[in-house]
Amino acid sequence: MKDGKISVVIATYNGEKYLKEQLISILNQSVEVDEIIISDDNSSDRTLEVIGSISCSKIKVIKNNNNVGYKENFNIALSHAGGNFIFLCDQDDSWVEDKVKVCMDSIGDNLLLMHDIWFCNGNLKRVGDTKLKRLRFQRNLNRAYATGMAMMIKKELVQLVTPIPSEWTAGHDNWFNEWSILLGRKVIINNCLADYRRHESTVTFDDKLNQEEGNPLNFISSRSSYDLRLRELENYNVMSKFIDRHRNDFVFLEDFDYLIVSNRLNLLIDICKRRLAMTQMNLFYRFMSASTLLLRGRYRFFNGILSFMKDLRN
Repeated sequence: MKDGKISVVIATYNGEKYLKEQLISILNQSVEVDEIIISDDNSSDRTLEVIGSISCSKIKVIKNNNNVGYKENFNIALSHAGGNFIFLCDQDDSWVEDKVKVCMDSIGDNLLLMHDIWFCNGNLKRVGDTKLKRLRFQRNLNRAYATGMAMMIKKELVQLVTPIPSEWTAGHDNWFNEWSILLGRKVIINNCLADYRRHESTVTFDDKLNQEEGNPLNFISSRSSYDLRLRELENYNVMSKFIDRHRNDFVFLEDFDYLIVSNRLNLLIDICKRRLAMTQMNLFYRFMSASTLLLRGRYRFFNGILSFMKDLRN
C-alpha cells in the first residue's frame, strides 16, 4: 500500500439526518484516515451539532457565514486538505470497511481512482444494479462515470486544477474527471466500496432510481438540446483557458506534454462545436455532419455509435 497522508473532504449543508452514519463509516476504516475536512455551507439544521457529537481530533470544521453553493463549498474544503491522497465524500452515504485500503492499493501512478458503488434508498437498502453495471452499455466509461463520492484524487491533481473556476457549470466531480481523462491518468476499479444513498434531499437526486440507468434506448431517445450542447462546449473552453493560464504549473507533472494535452482539448472543442451546430440542422445535413464525425472516429470521445444515433434523432 502507498504511503502518505490521507484526507477526506465533505461539503455539508443541512445534512443532520445521515451525516453521523457517514462519519462513523469513515472512522471505522481498516486503514485509518488522517483528517476529515468538513466545510459547512451555513446549515440551518443540526448539522454542526451532529459533527460536534463525535469526539475526534481528526475532524476539522470550516463554517461558511453565507451560503456559497455546493461547488464553492467543495473548493473551500479542498483548500484545507493536506493529504497526499484525497477522498471526496458526500454527507449521506456509507463506506465499506476496506474502502481506503483497496483504493490506496489500486491507485498506482494514476491521478484519480474511481470504484463501483451500490445504489441505495433512504434506508440504505441496496436497490438494483451497481453503478458500473448500469453503465455497461457505455462506449466511453471514463467520461460517463464521474460520481464524486466514489473518487480518490492525488494531491498533485488537486493542486493543479483548484480552485474550480466559477465559469465551470458542471459538477465539481466532472471537473476532476475531465482533467484526469485529458491527462490520461484515471483508473476505474470494479470493487463496490460504498453505499450511495439516493433520497429527495440529495443534490443529484434521481427519482427514477429503480429504472435501468444505463438503458441505451433511453439514452438515444433523450434529445440533445441546444443549451446542453452549448454548456458542454463552454465547459471545454473553460478548461482550455485554465490550462493556458496555468501552463507553467502543469510542467511539473510527470510525463506532461502541453502540446498533446492542448491538442486533445482543441479536438474536443471542435467536436462540440459541430455537435452544437447539428441541433439547428435539418435531418439531411445532420446526417451528413454526424456521419463525418463517425467516419473520423470522433464519437469515441463520447458514447460511440449511440452518440451518433442520438445526434441523428435530435
